[in-house]
Amino acid sequence: MRSKILKTAYRPRERAFSLFLSVSLGLGSLLLPSCAFSDLRTPELLRCMESPKNRQKAAQLGRALLNRAMDAAGGQKRWESFCSAEMRLEDEWQGFLGWLFRPWPSNPTHLRMRYGRGNVWVEAMYTKGPDRGRVFGVDSHGFWFKKKGERSRRYASNESLRFILRAYQFFFELPFELAKAEIILYAGNRTRAGRVYDLVFVTWGKEAPHAEADQYLCWIPRDSHRLEMVQYTLRDKFDFAKGCNRFSDFRKVQGMVLPFAYWIAQNPDDPSFIHRVQIEDVFLFHH
Repeated sequence: MRSKILKTAYRPRERAFSLFLSVSLGLGSLLLPSCAFSDLRTPELLRCMESPKNRQKAAQLGRALLNRAMDAAGGQKRWESFCSAEMRLEDEWQGFLGWLFRPWPSNPTHLRMRYGRGNVWVEAMYTKGPDRGRVFGVDSHGFWFKKKGERSRRYASNESLRFILRAYQFFFELPFELAKAEIILYAGNRTRAGRVYDLVFVTWGKEAPHAEADQYLCWIPRDSHRLEMVQYTLRDKFDFAKGCNRFSDFRKVQGMVLPFAYWIAQNPDDPSFIHRVQIEDVFLFHH
């Protein structure tokens, strides 16, 4: 259950999200003053865990908030009626870390990507630049690519591309993926830019930080009930590393309400991004 995604094509969802950001934030994390486990549990959550009764209430409220976030995104039943998704997107990396760890041949990079819901396969193609038309992806055998004009797939080791393709899927399905977690607890509320957010803590195994699973802290505003920001740990690279993704530009697509913009930084209030994605269009396909 807790096997490293680094060694396999598709593994548990609790580690997948960190793959997208581990390369972009890992070097910056070396500057942190401590190498202890990062811990996203809030003071309110720590207090409520002292009482079994309060912990039970926190579990009920946390799951209710994530269920409401799924409803705000279009609903679990509607989402599960789709078998695959296709999107066109622009991916941009910024600053020294972006230059050092960007997995694409150009910046920004334009892609068309299609994947099967349930992490079965993913396929991508460059749509602009010198590599336009090159196709690559991940299936049960690992990472593959095809040169222009080739019909058959060639399998090779390319961890960066495999990781980022898997992570696109995780971002795209985030409220539905996190709702499957073993531990979901209400963690208090915060006010940011005049809006009140309820916080929901998500992890696997146990609440306390440990090496086998990442922690997530979901920010769900009371006026929209959508999952609009998530903080997370990055255990795959550094036990003490943390990151943040802010979601915006929500649009309705075939009954689903999806974020078309991702802003990835180390902290919620960072003025600049390390990595960002702008989705241009999305198509969902039924069974």
